[in-house]
Amino acid sequence: VGHMFAIQCALSGAKQIDIAIRPSSKEKAEEIKQKINKIKPALPVSIIDIQNITGSYDLLINATPVGTAP
Repeated sequence: VGHMFAIQCALSGAKQIDIAIRPSSKEKAEEIKQKINKIKPALPVSIIDIQNITGSYDLLINATPVGTAP
């Protein structure tokens, strides 16, 4: 689900996308980054360990599966 949000942000004019991950999700985040780079090659996309994220954001999307199990 997270990749849909990231791609839609790219298509909607985001100036930068930061993907905050746990280290175990790095491979999936790289796939998302590659998809975005194909659509918007000039758009900066960063992959950041969630423990090291800093700064301010206009939009924050939590795409974890927490709460989706029965």
